[in-house]
Amino acid sequence: MALQLMDTFATFVDSLAESLDDHDVGGEDIAARAHLSRFHFDRVVTGTAGETPARLRRRVLLERAAFRLVTSDATVLEIALEAGYGSNEAFTRAFRRAYGAAPAAWRTAPGQIRLESRNGVHFHPPGGLRLPPRDEVSSMDLMTKMVEHHVWLVGEIVERAAALPEETLDAPIEVSVEGVDDDPTLRSLLSRRFDTPADRAASGCSPAPSSSAAPAPTA
Repeated sequence: MALQLMDTFATFVDSLAESLDDHDVGGEDIAARAHLSRFHFDRVVTGTAGETPARLRRRVLLERAAFRLVTSDATVLEIALEAGYGSNEAFTRAFRRAYGAAPAAWRTAPGQIRLESRNGVHFHPPGGLRLPPRDEVSSMDLMTKMVEHHVWLVGEIVERAAALPEETLDAPIEVSVEGVDDDPTLRSLLSRRFDTPADRAASGCSPAPSSSAAPAPTA
């Protein structure tokens, strides 16, 4: 049931993003796209978003208007019309209620563009909407990403090192950390760096033979 509600809400957000500049689109049209009655659609969106579809749309349009005020040379009236307001006065009243200042004053000293909302849906420049992530990231997900990044980084290091000439790999280098090697080179540092099974697997290196290994049986 919760998944169905989120799917309906996602459909609404997609429709809203597509029709943000079409001020003739009504609630019945958007509800029809979700295959719901207007009454049921409004209940689902309001219950999921914490605000009615019309209020959410007005908020997003005001956020876009605030963005346009600080990123364009359009007049306040032009931005008001883009936001669906029929007059500068109506837009100024709505903007002042939302941002605490008239559009012209806010333009000279702008603040946070995103208005407070518990649903996390906001205007996302240049012309879209952003939904909050539906899945929480667990510590295991984070660990997986870290391991994947480590494997990728090791591969990048090995690939770049393989393109270096022998004299560059064996040339002495200065290292700011004491106790690494007496006469460190890139080759010795790379050998030290890839001296674990995970790193050898990531780099494609074979494990170094052990001096204590038992001798191979003779025929």
